[in-house]
Amino acid sequence: MDQASDYERDGVMVRGDRLLRRVVEEMQESRRVWRLQPLTIKQAAQESGLSESRLRQLVAERKIPNVGRKGAPRILRMDLPRKV
Repeated sequence: MDQASDYERDGVMVRGDRLLRRVVEEMQESRRVWRLQPLTIKQAAQESGLSESRLRQLVAERKIPNVGRKGAPRILRMDLPRKV
């Protein structure tokens, strides 16, 4: 948003197609970073709706990849199962 304020202050005209393309690219990158964030078991339980013990079991059974280390598992947000 700082760049938009700079453009406005300086009276710069920008091409809408370029601006929209950049906004979409930035949103896609933000989503990619969000999905690849490693979560603790506690965080994963809060987001998935599953219990911490169930998530630990799924990690132990290798049904969910552990991106942490032994004794301190982490689960990528994109790998979270969703409770229906």
